[in-house]
Amino acid sequence: MRLLFLTPRFPYPPLKGDSLRVYHQLRTLSREHQIVLVSMAEGPVSEAEYAQVACLCERIVVVPLPRWRAALNLIKGIMSSQPMQVSYYRSTAVQQQIDTLFASERFDVVHTTLIRMLPYVWDIHNPPVVVDLIDSLRTPNKTCRACPTGFVRRSKPQSGGAAGSGTRPDAPGLRAGISSSA
Repeated sequence: MRLLFLTPRFPYPPLKGDSLRVYHQLRTLSREHQIVLVSMAEGPVSEAEYAQVACLCERIVVVPLPRWRAALNLIKGIMSSQPMQVSYYRSTAVQQQIDTLFASERFDVVHTTLIRMLPYVWDIHNPPVVVDLIDSLRTPNKTCRACPTGFVRRSKPQSGGAAGSGTRPDAPGLRAGISSSA
């Protein structure tokens, strides 16, 4: 299969949880699949870092996210209903790269990592989109004991969508794979 892999951080060096996970996913998936990686980078990616990932991918597109741009995104994000991390990683350059790739190439699957990358895949209906929400937030256990679980949680209306549906109402077909089990 041919995969389009989207990440908010360049996966090397694998120093943080998400970059460590992505690096090993790329390592494993590259054994049997072709991967095009679109990755943001807050700083320059060295030749050595690039080489560590290039051997795993058919192609790599690194899109710079300068800190001044991220700071401006945060200021704009204050008025948004989206999580701040989504605002922080907003980039028209990333969207343009994705649009260009879809206009000229075919992919069997799109894989995106972290909630902050979801806006880039909301409008993709084909091919299938896999969303790895390794950063999903959870209520701390102390507070969570009072939270409804199971059927009770699913039957309570949630703002912004059908109760327990696991979908975004404004993104038809995008399944979040939300589980209500603790």
